[in-house]
Amino acid sequence: MSEGTSSTSLPTIVEDTPQEESDPLSAKQAQALLTTMAAMRDQFTKLEGEVVLLRESVSKQQPDIHTLEDLLTKVRTEQDSSLATQLKEVQQERDGLKRELADLAKEVRELQKDRQSSNNELTTLREELQERKRIENRLQEQLDHHSMTCPHTAEEPTSTSQASPALPAACLPTSPQNSLPLTATPAQTSHTPAPTPTSPNSTPSSPEETLAEIVLLMDSNGKFVQENKLFPRHKTRKVWCPTTQSAMALLDKAQLRSPSHIIIHTGSNDLHAQQERVATSLRGVIEKASAIFPNSWIVVSTLLQRKDFHPATIQRINASLSRDCDLRPNVHLAHHPTLDLDCLYDHVHLYRETVPILAKTLKDVALNRIPTSPPRNSGAISTPPRSPRQHPGPAPWTPQPRPQHHQPQCPPHPAQHRPPQPSFRPTQMKQLAQLPPTK
Repeated sequence: MSEGTSSTSLPTIVEDTPQEESDPLSAKQAQALLTTMAAMRDQFTKLEGEVVLLRESVSKQQPDIHTLEDLLTKVRTEQDSSLATQLKEVQQERDGLKRELADLAKEVRELQKDRQSSNNELTTLREELQERKRIENRLQEQLDHHSMTCPHTAEEPTSTSQASPALPAACLPTSPQNSLPLTATPAQTSHTPAPTPTSPNSTPSSPEETLAEIVLLMDSNGKFVQENKLFPRHKTRKVWCPTTQSAMALLDKAQLRSPSHIIIHTGSNDLHAQQERVATSLRGVIEKASAIFPNSWIVVSTLLQRKDFHPATIQRINASLSRDCDLRPNVHLAHHPTLDLDCLYDHVHLYRETVPILAKTLKDVALNRIPTSPPRNSGAISTPPRSPRQHPGPAPWTPQPRPQHHQPQCPPHPAQHRPPQPSFRPTQMKQLAQLPPTK
């Protein structure tokens, strides 16, 4: 190929030669031209050799390029395969997560259904428990009522004159002021059950026995009040009165007739339902009792402390009750500062041995006596029992004693330590109701 190149270049020189011959050249110039042409030929020869070397080098490098291309293709294929495999795994994992999510959603829905079912069951159980609690309370009230009334039902055939000699001598009072028992004649009221078939000796009470001189409206804490020892010389009637609503129903002339004394101890069972509104309910009881029985000596008992109620709530109710009693000339407040939480065997009921303390306070207020027992340090309110001289009414209260009866005058018992009573005008204090003796 180098020869071909030189052959192609020579004709050019040959062609130029005639033209140069046409020009007059000196021998020196011709020699220089020939030298230049020879140098150029040498340069072209070297250039041709370098081109050949370059072609050979390029031809040697071509296999490396193919190898690189194959390597790149292989790497690309492997990467594509790996990416495809990873993508497939990711898709499979995504599908698995979707299935797990669907299963979790299904489990959540099932759990929600189970929770709703459990809530419904809890609601049903709560309602059943509340219903059982109401039934239990109603049965407890009926049991207390039955236990209060049944013992006296069996004693109805015997008269008061026949029962009095059977009492111990220590139970009999020494003066008329100690002659107020809380004896209930349950068969005489519509709230008292009739004699059971197991009591063959029980007979209906006579109309005369329904004319009780002293009536006690008591809740369950009056269950063990022995009215036949409190007022043994007077006809006494104890009536089951668990709530203020019961008291409103019992305060009626048709049921109680015209008693000389009415003792009311109720309201504790209304605390859960009415809270401090019990004060309003007791105010209604006081107003009705004072209006229907204006000539009766009415004793209203304060609420006893309870373990399931804050003492301040009961204190506020008792304070309102005291103010309401002040406004009625024939209504008197019986306060129980010595009966604190230590006297309760549960959250509301008194120990049986502390019931006489309750009965004595009610009797002292009914007889207008100053209590002799010192108050105990308890959480109860510290207001002392109210004396009738401390709250003069708007008009003097004049009792109407029953005809053909007189009040026996007996000196007070020495153990009572009764202070001398100053003279007073009817407008300065409430007059004490006279208790006519029994026939």
